[in-house]
Amino acid sequence: MLAALAIVLGYLLGAFPSAYIAGRLLKKEDIRKLGGGNVGALNVYREVGPGAGLAALAADVGKGVLAVFVATGWGYLSGQCSAPGRRPWWAIAGRCI
Repeated sequence: MLAALAIVLGYLLGAFPSAYIAGRLLKKEDIRKLGGGNVGALNVYREVGPGAGLAALAADVGKGVLAVFVATGWGYLSGQCSAPGRRPWWAIAGRCI
């Protein structure tokens, strides 16, 4: 059950389009139609500006950090981080070593 929740939460965090939102809020444009068409921090940096690009990068990094902490927290809360040989793959990916 926790593995399924970890998968769903990881998907939702990864699906959050921080670069698209930065382009839409700051330039009122669809970032996918500007520059190289990539929805990424570098395209936002080039087309919208350095502040928006760095904000999009920080949001992307934050999503990754949050996913790791959630997986780690679930591992410790479930008691599976302290049980040798019973560590689930999602807790190991989240630093449950």
